[in-house]
Amino acid sequence: MGGRGPQGYRDRVSHESWRSLVFIDLDTTPGQDDESAVRRAGEQVKCLAGEGALLVPCSLRTRAQLERALRAHDLHVPFIVEGGSAACVPVKHGGSIRLAAGEGSAYDRLEFGPVYGQVVRTLRSAAARLAVAIRSFSDMTVEEVATAQGMPLLAARLAMHREHSEPFMYADGRGSDAARLVRALHTAGLRVREHGGWSYAGGTMSYQPAVRALRQWFARQGFHVSTTGLGSADGWLRDAVDQYVVLPPDGAESGGTTWII
Repeated sequence: MGGRGPQGYRDRVSHESWRSLVFIDLDTTPGQDDESAVRRAGEQVKCLAGEGALLVPCSLRTRAQLERALRAHDLHVPFIVEGGSAACVPVKHGGSIRLAAGEGSAYDRLEFGPVYGQVVRTLRSAAARLAVAIRSFSDMTVEEVATAQGMPLLAARLAMHREHSEPFMYADGRGSDAARLVRALHTAGLRVREHGGWSYAGGTMSYQPAVRALRQWFARQGFHVSTTGLGSADGWLRDAVDQYVVLPPDGAESGGTTWII
């Protein structure tokens, strides 16, 4: 048995005897920095999941953000980025799964949405056609993103390294213009999610395709797993997993955890 926290979790999953994929929404607490979110996720999985459970962080964050945060805790696990736009699985060269630290590790990427440039072009075109004033990450400097998001410059730089989705804000606040733009983007094949005062446009903005693809990926490796989701009461994972756990707010006792089957 491993020790406490993410380190102990890493020791357990290294045996490759997985029975369950535990998907955890890192965005349950807005404003939490990347590494704190990953550390808290590891602690929650250790408390709520049993042996054979593999942590899968899910977030609106970018691949660059989560890779850095996971490395900081020596965690080599699958993860889902940009609101479900892509999933990453750590592998050895040759395709077998890799969860051990060391040189030569890489990620298989499973993608579920259009590339970043296409998303930005569609967003700008729809906003211009409807005369809806917006400001998105692609219009901003690293310093401006850092100020707007309340994060250090390095974190802002990683947050801007987007591959499938674009965060944006309405210049005049949300209102009827927002509804019009969301409808236009939907018609153009994009979806929009709201989080932390920002809107996120992308081709997927749902965790269902990524969860389903990861389950199939593990089945091809010989692991037939169940799926559990951990997040807030209105979390995006609720409709994507076999069972869902509502996590208590920060500072609340874990006795407030509710299982939803």
